[in-house]
Amino acid sequence: MARSFGRRAAAADVGEEGPDLVEALAAVIQPLSGASRLQKIFFLAGPVLVEQLLFALAAFIDLYVAGKLGAEEVAAVGLVQALLAVCVAVFTALGTGAAALISRQAGAGQRELAQQTAGQSILAACGAAVLFAMLGFTLAEETLLLLGVADAALPMGRAYLQILSLSLVFLALMTALGQLLRCAGDAATPFYIGVFVQVLRLLFLYGLVFIGAWGVAGLAWATVAAQLVGAMLLVLALRRSWLGGWRAQEALQSSWRLFWNCSAPLVAERLVMRLGQLLYAGMIVYVGADVYAAFLLAGSISSFSFLAGYALAAAAVILVGYEFGSARFGEARRFVWLLCRLGIGIMGFLGLAFFVFASWIGPLASADKVVADLVCWSLQLDAFAQPFIAVSLILAGALQGSGDCRSSLFSTIAGIWLIRIPGIFFLCLWGHGGITGVWLVNGLDYVLRAIFLTKRFQMHLKQAVHEV
Repeated sequence: MARSFGRRAAAADVGEEGPDLVEALAAVIQPLSGASRLQKIFFLAGPVLVEQLLFALAAFIDLYVAGKLGAEEVAAVGLVQALLAVCVAVFTALGTGAAALISRQAGAGQRELAQQTAGQSILAACGAAVLFAMLGFTLAEETLLLLGVADAALPMGRAYLQILSLSLVFLALMTALGQLLRCAGDAATPFYIGVFVQVLRLLFLYGLVFIGAWGVAGLAWATVAAQLVGAMLLVLALRRSWLGGWRAQEALQSSWRLFWNCSAPLVAERLVMRLGQLLYAGMIVYVGADVYAAFLLAGSISSFSFLAGYALAAAAVILVGYEFGSARFGEARRFVWLLCRLGIGIMGFLGLAFFVFASWIGPLASADKVVADLVCWSLQLDAFAQPFIAVSLILAGALQGSGDCRSSLFSTIAGIWLIRIPGIFFLCLWGHGGITGVWLVNGLDYVLRAIFLTKRFQMHLKQAVHEV
């Protein structure tokens, strides 16, 4: 992949591509022209970070509103959100694969190929959404029973899942279109639309739940209506960008090999991770109820630091992909190490905050003193892993942007199935390591993952330079 993109860019330097190449590249880099590397990073990562915060806030608001309605409503909403997280992971993986490929195609001046890839990513996301929607609507009750939903929460959970299944196509479109607009050099539009959608959703939610007294169904319909509006606005925005020139027939008839080579490993990675996390969490339950509660609470708190890492990783996909496509490998390397320094600084600072303020956070997280003490110790242990988490997330994004979408899959498989699950068994179940063992295993996974991905990127970079 690097060879074909690099040769295309090299040919452009001697004028073989002509005005089309200049037009395609200018369309991508216009908002970033003259900006420093740091400005380019924040131009892409800043809006992504805020969008992720808004998404997390929306999930929290749903649980908070459900809590005002009753315990059964909380159980129903919480379990359905866990199911929807799998769908979101698949949509995100498809979008990331498309972003990695389009960035390299844009860097190489392959405008028509980039437009076809954009169309394929939208069609793939919608296809996955339709499949998930059919399963969610027809098998809602069976799925919730399989997850152990209590009889009292089952009717509400079924209605909530069936209604939200109708919004999956809109959610898939918002995810795919947001990624495509960022690839086209427009990170602001998906950000503003995302903020507008969340505000609109709050208005719908207030009207349907508190004025109309629709209960949990009101939560779901508010989401459907807001995401429908968001998807329509993003469709219009993409049509105005240079990536909006794709045609459905051309996207369907053109080769899908490149798209699936990038996207399939990322989808597999997300699914492997989700399955592994379920098994991993199930094993921690057997360590003890207090340990499991502390693990969930501390994980929820520390997950806020992940948002910064995910935002920088999203920037890495586009920036490294564009530089690889343009055969500017030295610039790609400089972007990666700057991103890593930023990630280590930001997440390291948050880790330090977790360590210093853990004794205050623990009692706020749980009224149970035993659980609060375990949360405090968990946050202090997890603080040391934050720099390695930052490096692993950013290097995974950089590799995906450079065309290597399999290394992150291999690191996830090894981390979950060869380190975490065996580690929990030997350190916690067999060795009685308790919460300390849980977080030591977690930290070891990220340390080894960061080392592996760093070596893989260095090797991939050298190989790309050699092939050009």
